[in-house]
Amino acid sequence: MLNAAVIGLGWWGKILTQTLAPSDKITVVKLLDVDAEGGAAFAAEHGIDFTTDFASVLADDNVDAVILATPHSLHEEQIIAAAGAGKHIFCEKPFCLTRASALRAMEAVEKAGVQVAIGHERRFEPPIMDAMALARDGKLGALMHIEANFSHDIFAVLDDTNWRLKTDESPAGGLTATLIHLMDLSISLFGQPDRVLASVECHGDVVKNGDTLTAQVKFENGRTASLNAFTHTPFFS
Repeated sequence: MLNAAVIGLGWWGKILTQTLAPSDKITVVKLLDVDAEGGAAFAAEHGIDFTTDFASVLADDNVDAVILATPHSLHEEQIIAAAGAGKHIFCEKPFCLTRASALRAMEAVEKAGVQVAIGHERRFEPPIMDAMALARDGKLGALMHIEANFSHDIFAVLDDTNWRLKTDESPAGGLTATLIHLMDLSISLFGQPDRVLASVECHGDVVKNGDTLTAQVKFENGRTASLNAFTHTPFFS
């Protein structure tokens, strides 16, 4: 059994905590959030120890791994610190916000010899798994091009102070929340991208960091993809 600490108790951190409750492989033994009152209340409800101090989590010998459900800009620093403390890491996507940041984080992980995983959970949804199996088994014929769209309305109801609506935390609209899943699945089928042409627009007045994102991708093997993400539907006006 792996003992883990969930870092960040926003919307997704709470879902991860609740989802892991019945697991026979991972036990959540500690929760952390900057909101001391709200975090402590959630932790008490689930009978889990709570703290606001990340350093104390890393110093806890009872914690084998950390699950990072924190704002994107914090990932690099937290990954490097966790790796340095010998903790395995599950990091919500995106891994980091820049290539340079990701390379620094991976250098720390490799130096420490710990395991790291990124939360691309869409890979494991039954319909996705079935579709990917059909594609890989050749039952769909020769794969030449991918067209994928992800429409989501959850951002339209977020408070305008939410970090998911901030350009520095979630650049390019739905890139880090939704289109990243389409890119992940496309890479799984076609391999590494060679060129990307992307455009992000803000047509509504709610999602300030962009509500319409489209990316045209050419892969190293010559295959192509057209990926689109919309984060303002169905409240567009």
